[in-house]
Amino acid sequence: MPDTSDQIKSLLALAAVVSPRVQIVGIRLAHSNTSSAPPPPETPLRIEHGLNGEAEANRDSNQIAVRVSFMVRANAADGSEAAEAAFHVEAAFHLGYTINSFDGISDEHVQAFGKMNGVYNAWPYWREYVQSTTVRMGFPPLTLPVLTGEAILKIYQEQEAAAKRDDDSLPEESAEPAPAAR
Repeated sequence: MPDTSDQIKSLLALAAVVSPRVQIVGIRLAHSNTSSAPPPPETPLRIEHGLNGEAEANRDSNQIAVRVSFMVRANAADGSEAAEAAFHVEAAFHLGYTINSFDGISDEHVQAFGKMNGVYNAWPYWREYVQSTTVRMGFPPLTLPVLTGEAILKIYQEQEAAAKRDDDSLPEESAEPAPAAR
């Protein structure tokens, strides 16, 4: 597997072909979901992040549509049940871009643009949404960190590792049919 710096360079290089040719024309909140439990007294929380950016090119109208999904969750740092899922916030943003030319731009370039630039462009909206939402839930305001290309890739890598762990923990399918319920 290529190291992190090679992956960042690859995604950034692909996205860099697209980014000087686009103008953002709109961003909107497309979906959100939140939940919270009463804030646990004096319990340290562990914050987990998730994100994804997907892009689609409309070559006929010279447009790129990007859907960026974010998630942040707070769990008890010690893993105790009392503060498990203290809060969970997720949102999806749709971003629209116009592009002056698709010459020399493949679907791989467009996808890298969505994964990197789309996420980066939506991040300030997500930060504000999380901060105001956590306050409304009764928690101290959660200020998300500044976003970098390395941070985006790290979150993608953590998500892939978690998905692999989840896949590895599933029982293998048996060739034998399951017994019928009686």
